[in-house]
Amino acid sequence: FPPSTGKLAVTTVTGITATRGTTVTTHTLSAKIHNVSPSYVTTSTQMQNAIDAAAPGDLILVAPGTYNELVIMDKPVQLQGCGAGVTKLTAIRHPAEKLSAWREEIKARAGSSFTLLPGQADTFDAEEGPGFFVVGLDTGNFAAGMNTRIDGFEIAGALQGGGIYINAYVDFLEISNNKIINNQGTYGGGIRIGNPTQTIE
Repeated sequence: FPPSTGKLAVTTVTGITATRGTTVTTHTLSAKIHNVSPSYVTTSTQMQNAIDAAAPGDLILVAPGTYNELVIMDKPVQLQGCGAGVTKLTAIRHPAEKLSAWREEIKARAGSSFTLLPGQADTFDAEEGPGFFVVGLDTGNFAAGMNTRIDGFEIAGALQGGGIYINAYVDFLEISNNKIINNQGTYGGGIRIGNPTQTIE
């Protein structure tokens, strides 16, 4: 059987093992690989475009560079950067229309590509614009065996939603080998899971 995805430690000939490993990825033959490169256009959404084009279980390889995006991860994909030192997501809200576009996308996707918690509004006023916003369907689209992950990124610059915000109905997500720095959030600036004001009956 094929080996599973995992972390590979690199050891030099002198016996020194790297403090940060390399993620080695395996995937099913049906999964596709999407390659993402940075753009110098400040309003580009290279990672978001790849997620939108991907099918569940696909692998998205993100090349070194800086990505000025507010990413909505609403399907179980393998999002793989080239390392926290070289692949950087900057969630700064510039230009101003970046946040407006994020709000419109959230409203358009709510109820179709992800499920809100009971009583939860689709405005997310208190946590707008995290670096990665991860949302799922209450039907359980984030399932075992999808190898869903966010790996190998530096995430910085979020002003309200934190570096990674996982809202609801997201299972089997792995967050690894990331550097999450200089983010702010109403309930936390690093990684947030769930909403303290919402409960599932």
